[in-house]
Order: sequence, then C-alpha cells, then structure tokens
Amino acid sequence: MSLTINSAEFSRTLRRYAKVNKRSFREIVNKKALDLAFHALKATDAADPAQIEYKLGAIGNKVGRNRKTGALRKGKRILKEDSFAARIVNSRRRKAGKALVWGKELERQAQKLINQRVRAVRFLKAGWLPAIKSLSFKVDRRDRVRWPKGLTKGKAAPKGYAVAARSELKPSALVVNSATKNNRTAQKKIEAGLGLGMAAAMADMTTYINRKLGRDWRKAGF
Repeated sequence: MSLTINSAEFSRTLRRYAKVNKRSFREIVNKKALDLAFHALKATDAADPAQIEYKLGAIGNKVGRNRKTGALRKGKRILKEDSFAARIVNSRRRKAGKALVWGKELERQAQKLINQRVRAVRFLKAGWLPAIKSLSFKVDRRDRVRWPKGLTKGKAAPKGYAVAARSELKPSALVVNSATKNNRTAQKKIEAGLGLGMAAAMADMTTYINRKLGRDWRKAGF
C-alpha cells in the first residue's frame, strides 16, 4: 500500500485550532501530539487478535475451572483440521527444503505461529505507548488518555519515545514509534496507523473549531 501523510494540513488545522483555544500554544502542541499518538495506536493494524486467530483456523477454546475459586477460565486454543496456520507451517517447511510435519508436532507449530501473529500486532501498537506515557505527564490531568486495554506497560525496552514541546515561541513535539526492526511490512503498518491517527486528530480539531465558531456566531446574532 502507499500512503501520503499531509503534515502541512495538520499544521494548518493546528494553527486554526489554537486561534479559538485559550491555552498556550505549547500546551496545545503537547495535547495534540498526545492525541495523535493515541489515535495512531488505535489505528495501527487494528485487527482484533480474535479475528487473527479465527482466520488462521481457531474455532474456539477449551474451558477449564480455577481450582481455588471455581471460576471458569479460557483454556487451550482449538484448531480445526487442516487449519490455515497448519498449511502455512508446512508451506514454509517445504520452501526451506525441510520434511513436513503432522499430528501433534504440526499442531504445536501452528499454535506457535498464531501466537507470533497475535504478539506482532500488539508489538506494533505498543510502539506508541512510550510517547503516550511521556506526553501524558506534559498535559493537564483532564487531558490525559486512558491506558489502552490489552496492552501492558511491561518490562521490555521501550520501542518508541516522545519529545514534548517546551518553547512558547515556536513549540514543536516529536512522537516516535520504533517497533519496526527495519521490517518494511511493519513500517507500512505503522505509517498507515500514523496517517489514520493524524486524520482522526484533525477531525477532532475541526469539530472543536466549528463548534466554537458556531457558538461565537450565535452570540453575535448570526
């Protein structure tokens, strides 16, 4: 896929937004950088892990019971026969000149492949978290965003960062997701998420501008 990110349009919308907002430009830049990172996170490879599992051949999960509480809990994933994940496993082995696998070993490798695909989606999305966390401490408490469900802060090295705006004269903020590992496919997904996140942030600002101007026009008797 190809993607053009129109940062000039974003900057123009940001300046229009600043004209109808009482906060300092530095505060606005940091808030909108936070919004951009949050929208980008939600948009980056938005596939639901359950959808990924289903497409690869999962048809459900075994159900167990917690021995201490008696509560039901989700158990091992169940794959249908000749699942797409299993076909991918043996296709890769065939291309690599390796012997095909069957039975329990094929099941094990198919489950492993699905786990890797699910983790990959979360990994790319998690690359926006360091910026969100950092910028949340640079904005008013009421402007902070809720930590996304299903993504933990974790102990691994952060795969991204943010540099908050400091200057009032020419404020600028930087948001980085570095979870690509120089993988072009992953990079395209992050770029797509960034583009959609930027569009969502601009839509939010435009809605605010129109609402604010409409209120002012009504006060003026128009």
